[in-house]
Amino acid sequence: AAPNASDATSGLASSSCAAPATASVGSKTVACTATDVAGNTATASAGYQVQYAFGGYQAPVSGAPGALNTARAGQTVPLKWRLTDAAGNPVLNLTTAALTVVQIACPQQPPVTQPVPDAGTVNNAGLQNLGDGVYQLNWRTERAWDGTCRRVQLALGEGITRTADFQFR
Repeated sequence: AAPNASDATSGLASSSCAAPATASVGSKTVACTATDVAGNTATASAGYQVQYAFGGYQAPVSGAPGALNTARAGQTVPLKWRLTDAAGNPVLNLTTAALTVVQIACPQQPPVTQPVPDAGTVNNAGLQNLGDGVYQLNWRTERAWDGTCRRVQLALGEGITRTADFQFR
């Protein structure tokens, strides 16, 4: 973190920020202090977000902008993704993943992705660590969703969500 402090009147004597905390994900703040040549000191806090490097949803699901996955209503959809840290190392200790599902309007164009194969009958089986930073969560859809579209939102405790859109048949 850099304080980006200045003093046009007496000049800047010193400025510094505490080291940002990056050991865990989520919203954080860092304190910065500046002192001018006259001895006046000011402190300010700046907010920042620590996030995983999310490699995107893996096949057969696409989370690309504009992608519309197709699935049979009532099937279990395997949501699989890979996480790394800022250095590119796999994240091996993810312990929480939450899904939120909202209905969306179905677009007029046809779906652009291949149908998602059924992952079985597991009902929201929980987070599975597949190794090397790869995780899977099985999402059990509802039969009543036939003919509708839904957006799944994946939250990993960082304060942001990763989405994928589905059209059910």
